[in-house]
Amino acid sequence: MLLFIEVCAVVVIWLTFWSLIPRDEWWIRGADFPRLQILAVGVVTLLFVLFCDAPWNLPRELIVIGLIAAIAYQLKMVLPYTFIWKKQVKQVKAEQFNPDQQISLLVSNVLTPNDQYHLLIEQIQKLKPDLVLTLETDQTWQNELSVIEADYPYRVPVPLDNLYGMHLYSRLQLKDTEVKFILSDEIPSIHTTVILPSGLAVQLYCLHPKPPSPTEAKDSTLRDAELLMVGDQIKDLDESCIVMGDL
Repeated sequence: MLLFIEVCAVVVIWLTFWSLIPRDEWWIRGADFPRLQILAVGVVTLLFVLFCDAPWNLPRELIVIGLIAAIAYQLKMVLPYTFIWKKQVKQVKAEQFNPDQQISLLVSNVLTPNDQYHLLIEQIQKLKPDLVLTLETDQTWQNELSVIEADYPYRVPVPLDNLYGMHLYSRLQLKDTEVKFILSDEIPSIHTTVILPSGLAVQLYCLHPKPPSPTEAKDSTLRDAELLMVGDQIKDLDESCIVMGDL
C-alpha cells in the first residue's frame, strides 16, 4: 500500500512540474488540463504519507516537500476559477438589471458522430437562449437543427466534416458578420456584432481552435496564437465583447 501511495505522489509531483516546461508539444501541454484531478490526488496522497504508519526517512521527507509544492502550485492555478476567489466581473444588483441590455448564450460541442439531435433541440427549446453556438456540426446536424430556425432568424452556418464546423443561431440582429480562417483553412471562426434590444452593440467572436493532442494539433502554438490574436483585436475596443466557443 505504501509503495502505491509513493508512486501516486511521484506522479503528482512529476505531472505538476512537467507542465512548467516552456514547450508547446501536446505531450507537455496535456498536463495543463487535469489540474483539478492532480490537485485532488495530491491532497489525498499527502494525507496518506503524513499519517501512514511507516518510519520517517529522507525519501519520505522529500516526497512530502514535493507534494506540498505541487499542491501549492495547483491551488494557484485552480483557485482563481472557484467561488472563493475574488471575482473579476462585478455582481449586478437586481434593481440595476436592464432587460434590454441582457443576453443569454448556449454553447454546445455536439461531437460530429453523435446522432442524439433531439437532446440539444430540447435544451434549446427549453432554455430559449438569445444565441446558440454549435461546434463540430456538419451538414447533417444543420439539417436536424432546422426545426429551430423559425425562432432564430439570424444564422451563420459553417457546416464542415472535419470536426470543426460551427453554426451560430441568433434571435438578435447580427451585423458585419464574417467567417474567418485565421490560421488554418480548416478551422473557421465567426466574427460578428450582436445588436441588443437597447441598441447596444456587442462584438462577438466564436472560436474553436485545435487543442494540443495526438489526434488534433501536435502542439498548442496555433491554439494560443488564435486566442492571442483575437485578444489583441479586442483589447483596445470600447464596445462590449464576448469570446465564446470551445476554448
